[in-house]
Amino acid sequence: MKLILMTLFLFTLNSSFAGCELLERYKLGLEAHSLNLANLETTRTLEGGAYKKKTVKCDKRCQVIEKSQFKLRYEPKHPDANSDGYVVYPDITAKEESVAIAAFAKSIHGLSQSCEEEVETVYTGNSLLIKYNASPIKLDILNFDNSDNITSWLREDASGRTKVINF
Repeated sequence: MKLILMTLFLFTLNSSFAGCELLERYKLGLEAHSLNLANLETTRTLEGGAYKKKTVKCDKRCQVIEKSQFKLRYEPKHPDANSDGYVVYPDITAKEESVAIAAFAKSIHGLSQSCEEEVETVYTGNSLLIKYNASPIKLDILNFDNSDNITSWLREDASGRTKVINF
């Protein structure tokens, strides 16, 4: 968890990514980690095999990449078990993903004043509202407990569809 926060801090200090350019990276990070959290138990995808963990890589431009990191669990009665009774799962933990989601959301909040044409935020200490301008995502609302752990996340897209994740 500390590694994720340190990585975000060091990334922010990198002079090749300044100001609002970071906003797109943080939005991509938020999306990648939300997909990871939603698929931490996905053993079968349309492409075949278990879900592949997503992360953001930035060189000249930022993009979401997939990593083939898996773990095996002995579950001989599972429909996706191999002949030895093991099931392949993505190597993802809910705690790490929720920490990353919170860190990316708070990083977006940190940039919101200098990027107010692209994003607006309101942070009350227990809730963070992120309103995106000209984006397929309309808003994110993240709620935190008193220890600053994320407890829930509501996302509304531009068409008005909402999704809620409780942690």
